[in-house]
This record gives sequence, structure tokens and C-alpha cells, in this order.
Amino acid sequence: MVKLLEHKCTKDRIRLMITLLFNLMTLCLPSASLFSQSALGKQLELPDFHHRQSEQQSIWVNSLPTSTRLNWRFKTNGQVVSSPILYKGILYVGSNDGHLYALNGKTGRLNWKFKTGGAVSSSPATDGKYVYFGSMDGYYYALDLQGKIVWKFATAGEKRIGAKGYGGMQPDSMYMEDLWDYFLSSPIVQK
Repeated sequence: MVKLLEHKCTKDRIRLMITLLFNLMTLCLPSASLFSQSALGKQLELPDFHHRQSEQQSIWVNSLPTSTRLNWRFKTNGQVVSSPILYKGILYVGSNDGHLYALNGKTGRLNWKFKTGGAVSSSPATDGKYVYFGSMDGYYYALDLQGKIVWKFATAGEKRIGAKGYGGMQPDSMYMEDLWDYFLSSPIVQK
């Protein structure tokens, strides 16, 4: 009886169990999104960030909008891949055209824009005094709320390294290609 309970705990067995657990969790997620959508009582078309990754998508809301009409649109000369932030009615968002934009959150009018030497694909952050963001030019910036540079810090630039031995892939000693090189969504943060 004791021999039946003994299992050799190897890296392969642990990797297999983690992979199975991850797959099981992934299978459970669509049912949660179907449940949350069916609780609405009807199909509701909400505007989405970037584009539809697939026809199966989850919508998590604290309260339903009273209207889904487009209030305003602002065109940049590059793709927007980061999440914007809204602070005291001003929307800050980066663009792959190399600018950080500050827009009026109600009207969409441009307050100011700041030019960097590379794409701004990181989400900006604010402490209420400065706006912080990174650029693909290798710098991390701090601007005041009027768009004037306070400082910039030279970084080592972006590093794209996938997880080592991700999800049971072999060999586990080899670094995989950039497994996360696709658009991931994140919420708008309002303070």
C-alpha cells in the first residue's frame, strides 16, 4: 500500500501538472464570461480596446454604460497599444508615432503632445504632479502636467525574452522566442 502512494517528483511531472492545471483553468474561463454576459439578459455591444482578438471575449463591468455611442475620436499617426490614464479630466496616452498625448477627456481636443525618439508603447502613470512613461528610444521620461520635460533617464532599452521552458516545452534549458509579443489589454486607470 505504501509503495502505491510513492511518486517520483520529477521536473517533467511537475511541468506536466502545471500545464494540465493551466489548461484546466483556461477551459473554465469561457464559461465565466458566458455567465457574466448572460446575466445581462441581452447581448450588449461595448466598444473594445485595440481590436477583437477573437469572437469569444469577456466583458467585466462594475456598472453598465447608459450609452455606447462614440463621443469623440482622436487620430494619432501611429498605433496605440498602451492603456491610457485619465487624471483630473485629462487623458494621457502614448502612440507608436513617438508622442505622448494629453487630451481633454470630455471633448477629445489636444492639450499638448510631447515628442520622443521612439514609439511610446508603455502605459503612462501619474502621481498627480508628473506624468511618467517609457519610450522605445531607450529613455524613461517625467513630464509636468503641462507637457514640459522634468527629466529623462537612459535605460538599457527593451528586452524581449520569453519564459524559460514555458508550459512544458522542451528543451527546458532553451529560452523561447518572445511568447508575449501580441497585444494584451489593460484597464483605463482613473484617479
